[in-house]
Amino acid sequence: MSDDAERLARLVAAVDAVYAADPRAATWPPPWDGGPPEDTYSRVTRPERYRIVGARVEAWCRVLVEAGLAVRETAVAPSGWQLTNGPEDLTRLRPVADGAVPLLLDVGSTTVPGDHVRIGVGEPAVEVTMVPSCGCDACDDGSEELLDAVDLRIGSTVAGVLVHESGDGWSRTVTIGGWSTTNVDRADVERAEAARTGSRRWRTVAGPAWWS
Repeated sequence: MSDDAERLARLVAAVDAVYAADPRAATWPPPWDGGPPEDTYSRVTRPERYRIVGARVEAWCRVLVEAGLAVRETAVAPSGWQLTNGPEDLTRLRPVADGAVPLLLDVGSTTVPGDHVRIGVGEPAVEVTMVPSCGCDACDDGSEELLDAVDLRIGSTVAGVLVHESGDGWSRTVTIGGWSTTNVDRADVERAEAARTGSRRWRTVAGPAWWS
């Protein structure tokens, strides 16, 4: 295991410990075997279970600040940021390391406080994920899926692995787990235009590990 991987593993272990002590922490398996019933797509039962998302984010904030890797700041939503219920808990984690990418953590309330988070990177921040992407019963894939989604974006950013590109209606995000792209055709067109004209119009967010 590389030094960076070991550092990240130690941070995740510390996050696990802080999270486990949070009263909002909960565990449940994927509830559906063979696909969810049709009526579950319009139903939200036990919305309080999604508070694990806010608890996980708070655990990351505590661990990163206590490790001396970041400073926690209140933040203002950048232009175009999609707040769900207003700036209830909009936090910026500013890394101490020069050139490292800051995180914007927007913990909001769809049904109960702390039941989702929008994660942004860079400054001004650009959104890279919302967890959960949908809170209906049908889209519930279990608690582990939610925690992994939070850890993937935050951990990738802290480790200096995350790269996010965004252009005219498209985006591409590289994480420890691989990469994902929205509107691939538009991305290909813009890249081809840049290759032809030498004019690159998309934004790239990337930086070194927070412990650099």
